[in-house]
Amino acid sequence: MIETSSSDRRVRTGLDNLLNNLREGTAAEIGNLPEICHLIRQGANCGLVSNPASITEDLSSAEMALLRAGVRLGAIFGPEHGARGSAEAGEAVGSATDPTTGAPVYSLYGSTVRPTPEMLAGLDLMLFDLQDVGVRFYTYTWTLSHLLEACGEAGIPVVILDRPNPIGGEMVEGPLLEPGLESFLGRYAIPVRHGLTIGELARMFAGRYAPGPPPLISPMTGWRRVDWWCETRLDWAAPSPNIPTPETTWIYPGTCLLEGTNLSEGRGAPLPFRVCGAPWIEPDRLAARLNELGGSRWRGLYFTPSSSKHSGITCGGVEWYRPHASDWRKEFHPVRTGLELIQAVKELWPGEFRWLSGGAGRSHFDRLIGRSDVRARLDAGESAASIAAGWSEDEARFLNDRKPYLLYS
Repeated sequence: MIETSSSDRRVRTGLDNLLNNLREGTAAEIGNLPEICHLIRQGANCGLVSNPASITEDLSSAEMALLRAGVRLGAIFGPEHGARGSAEAGEAVGSATDPTTGAPVYSLYGSTVRPTPEMLAGLDLMLFDLQDVGVRFYTYTWTLSHLLEACGEAGIPVVILDRPNPIGGEMVEGPLLEPGLESFLGRYAIPVRHGLTIGELARMFAGRYAPGPPPLISPMTGWRRVDWWCETRLDWAAPSPNIPTPETTWIYPGTCLLEGTNLSEGRGAPLPFRVCGAPWIEPDRLAARLNELGGSRWRGLYFTPSSSKHSGITCGGVEWYRPHASDWRKEFHPVRTGLELIQAVKELWPGEFRWLSGGAGRSHFDRLIGRSDVRARLDAGESAASIAAGWSEDEARFLNDRKPYLLYS
């Protein structure tokens, strides 16, 4: 594992470590940096998976910084929201030409989630630099999985430029994905909150779920598993339009579950995922019910989404605030909190609450939570705490299964 000196707590991303080594003409003996630098210096024609959150410590974009370091970029690939990061959730993004590099820009979301042989033609190396948020249903995780498979079939090495998990590397939460619920929100049996970096996920995917060539890792330095984003001293760039701040990621594993209901999860509001509600909700009544449960703090408010569900309609709802306790992160369970929120709304407004279909006769909520029984248990009045307690075996199993793939202590 990569050790961190207590005297140097500044986190440096995999991108910055690669660039520093390319500029210095040497390669530090960490991760696969010597091999990666050798391939690039030999003139490898590289693909790059990136978006606007792929930035350096001086806030340069990954593509510009790599070009200045002498990296040949033959193609650029964008995940959901596009390489420019401007598309809304679920919006189709077409291909284009990058005005700076002249390289083709391909979309890996929508009708084509896996790079085709034509997209990969002429590439010698694939660089992957996306900021993940540590949650199974965040689609960048599955863009990575398809990329590893396609590049493995084409014989193209994949380099992961590692970045922090903004909600830390210690805690996991939620059930393992149930067979039959696979989608672009989850392909393999991992919990909702997995506690892995994108580099560790790549290692686990290649080693356990879809065996293939191991990825090359340009690792971070200075990052510890206990670290959340606030400890990294890194600047935050929104990895997608509705994750505007690192604080959003704290509650996102829970409130994103509202996508499977007729509640607004705050898309189109100033604080997406931190505010949620619907036109028929009485804010103070819901806030009082949630505050009785403890574990989080809530205030009632009104908001008008500018997009997505209830667009242009004033909604009553609540805003989430973190607990006061200094050690709150060890006791906070965002996935369970999301279930508590749904449970409270169902109890207070049973006639208005609805589950939404995810298409093809499947529940969108089921695909998000990863189990087909949670909806029925909530409908039957079982408490969120009781449901979440049943995940303990899944969580313990995953903590054990992931051990061989960890890069940081």
